[in-house]
Amino acid sequence: MLVLFGQPENWHEQDFRAVDDRVRGGSSTSHLTAEKDNDSNSYARFWGTLDTKTLGGAGFASQATNIPNRKWNLREFDGIEINIAKSDNFKYTFIIKDDHQNKDEHERSTLSYEYDFCPGFSKEDQSIYMPFSEFQPTFRGRPVEGAPPLDTSQIVQFSFMIRSFFDSQSGDFELLLKSVRAKPKHAFQASHFTEKEAYSIEEKSDTGFCSYCLCQ
Repeated sequence: MLVLFGQPENWHEQDFRAVDDRVRGGSSTSHLTAEKDNDSNSYARFWGTLDTKTLGGAGFASQATNIPNRKWNLREFDGIEINIAKSDNFKYTFIIKDDHQNKDEHERSTLSYEYDFCPGFSKEDQSIYMPFSEFQPTFRGRPVEGAPPLDTSQIVQFSFMIRSFFDSQSGDFELLLKSVRAKPKHAFQASHFTEKEAYSIEEKSDTGFCSYCLCQ
């Protein structure tokens, strides 16, 4: 498994930013704070308040990666596993954006690929596995028919979101995250690649694209 965020490394608050419904006149708020447990292990606390009154039953709060010009190449991986230390009864959404629609440097992909998950209320560790094949293409939260498949070699953003789901949930929320990891397609396939080839991200610079190993 390839660690994208979290344990065994530390979470970093500056890697995320709030994208809440306040951009549409709502009142929801979200935060992602890096904290430590009693054993000094790092975890991320995704928390805030989901408000549905201001927008008449609608609402969302999210934290998106805030790492400019960063691309993740996960073409040799099958999906994402989120390791959760503590959860509530809310349904959440994990969102991926890719860059395959870009036509030039100033045009960004407008499609999002989403996976809804509902961890059970628990103070115990649990894992949610999300195959890339089951992520659904959406535009501003609405399904898109005939959209191209997610390009896992050109990922530019990951997000954690909580939304109202047509006013079916609201209020204070909290999700404690241990790690986000990518699962290889085949257990033995990684042996055919070098570490940088199998587990790398790409960052655009003035001289092109540079690869960096994520296994630290």
